[in-house]
Amino acid sequence: MRLLRYGDGGRRVEHYGSRGFTHFRVGLVEGNAAVGYVQLEEGGVIGRHPAPAPQLLIVVDGSGYVSGADGAEQRIAAGEAVHWELGEEHETRTDQGLVAVVVEAESLQLG
Repeated sequence: MRLLRYGDGGRRVEHYGSRGFTHFRVGLVEGNAAVGYVQLEEGGVIGRHPAPAPQLLIVVDGSGYVSGADGAEQRIAAGEAVHWELGEEHETRTDQGLVAVVVEAESLQLG
């Protein structure tokens, strides 16, 4: 067993007008897949950008709003997830704070 701690050492991200956004890379999987988690502070935004790979954002704490290609926002909360296709423009924002696990993979298949 190997215990990993990610509380410190995340990367602050400000690309695409993002604010209050910290990304923690957990690991890479063979085949160009990545697993990480994100923290959004109160009022935080992951600015609108194209998905670099099919992407799954799984909210584990807090709540916020997500949008896809059409820009229409939908509320999302802990226990819910959103999937974006390769290249799909998307954004995530929160009023109160949000923590999510992010999985990016070329061959992401949803259960």
